[in-house]
Amino acid sequence: MKNSKLVQIGLLVVIVIAGALLATSFPSAERIIMRITVVAGAAVVLNLWSMWREGRAQKKQAIEAKDDAA
Repeated sequence: MKNSKLVQIGLLVVIVIAGALLATSFPSAERIIMRITVVAGAAVVLNLWSMWREGRAQKKQAIEAKDDAA
């Protein structure tokens, strides 16, 4: 799971850098490129947040199961 998070963070960095490079390379399409970059970046961030929430829920369940067993 940790590798998946690292891949997601790397993907976010690539999206931001690629968006910036494309926006500077094609000034006429800068606005649409930036919008696409923001949407793609937001999707990755939401995915990371979802993974974080799932991880917290699993830890909470594990703690509750441990407390119930004791």
